[in-house]
Amino acid sequence: MSHAHPGHSHTAAVRPVRDQVFLIDGPGEYEVRGVFIQGVRTYHDKTQGTTRGYNTVYVIRMDDVNYCHLGDLGHDLTQSQLEEIGNVDVLFVPVGGGETIGPAEAAGVISQIEPRVVIPMHYAGPHLPDRELLPLEAFTNELGVRDIVFQEKVTLTPSSLPRKAPKPA
Repeated sequence: MSHAHPGHSHTAAVRPVRDQVFLIDGPGEYEVRGVFIQGVRTYHDKTQGTTRGYNTVYVIRMDDVNYCHLGDLGHDLTQSQLEEIGNVDVLFVPVGGGETIGPAEAAGVISQIEPRVVIPMHYAGPHLPDRELLPLEAFTNELGVRDIVFQEKVTLTPSSLPRKAPKPA
């Protein structure tokens, strides 16, 4: 859980796997069944948490792939945060603005982290029609991406990842 927020932390709805739930809700190092997780303290705003509080970025190391979920990140990352995050293969990045970073800031964070794959999240669409978020196209236009291919399922392995990080236009 990146931060306690009614729209993002409905832990009561999580169904246990093997009758166990392991809740991770803050910075630190964790290992759960061979999956390594690093929580990095960030903020939900540009004022070091004074407006919206803290956010935790999670780096999940699983099956030789490093995933990074930025949660509701609200700012560019500091050098110290980047060092804690380390190498990222797959980045989940909020792109719709509102209470998180928007398209331009997301492009900047992507440039900071230099992941091999970017998966946008937290944008307006049929799944979030009432939110004051920008559509996915605002982000893809920022990156100069014109042809969008939606996938229902993505399988990522070390050998299937591209060699180079995507670069914003």
